[in-house]
Amino acid sequence: MLYRYLEILKEFLKNKNIADNINNCDAYFFESLISYLRHSKNYRVKYIRKIVEFVRATVKYAYEKGYTDKPPVSYKIPFKDETEITYLTEYEIEKLEKHRFVEPHLQRIADCFLVQCYTGLAYADLKKLSANNIKIEKDGFWIDINRQKVKSAKTLVPVLKSAKKLLLKYNYRLPVISNQRYNSGLKQIAAELHINKRLTTHVGRKTFGTLLLNKDVPIETVSKLLGHSNITVTQQYYANVLHMKVAKDLRLMNW
Repeated sequence: MLYRYLEILKEFLKNKNIADNINNCDAYFFESLISYLRHSKNYRVKYIRKIVEFVRATVKYAYEKGYTDKPPVSYKIPFKDETEITYLTEYEIEKLEKHRFVEPHLQRIADCFLVQCYTGLAYADLKKLSANNIKIEKDGFWIDINRQKVKSAKTLVPVLKSAKKLLLKYNYRLPVISNQRYNSGLKQIAAELHINKRLTTHVGRKTFGTLLLNKDVPIETVSKLLGHSNITVTQQYYANVLHMKVAKDLRLMNW
């Protein structure tokens, strides 16, 4: 991840014709960097925050070690994190399922993405998935995996019929490419299917969680299937979805 941050910074410096010098990291530098990440790269606020914190930590380390006599500036990102979740509707999932892409690599990316929509697996978990993670029980197929982000979260995820079909297609070893190329392919897929949403690897996972909640699956179950460390994490991520669900349920009361 740090290597990726460095690549992004190099691209920014080259694009803005800024000298590669740590003494240039003043308030104007951060304003330019954030504007570039927000408007040119279209990154989400949460990801921008991570990159900015990486730069500030680097400058602080350099100052403490005596590599620069310029102390790190205190800079606050001028906008809040987005809370709205991007996810595919059932109609959009069906649209993606039925479409056949001319370019083989887009079809492979679409298949991987659909597995995420059906299982809630994060990119890192999807990439390491193999036949060793498949458990066959009397009640069906299950994915048995240790979540990448939460090391202690060992999760059993039921393999639904649509997911099983795709997993068998690739003999349980999905053709997962680099995160950057994956997201680039998803952008092409969205354009080809006229889905006006910014598709990323995170959207597949969020689709799974959102659709489960909309199908009245208890939040405790959703939290468990997503491998969250506790239910509070799930409530934070899906606060808007839960709010809409409460409103929907109350309307059914017909008071």
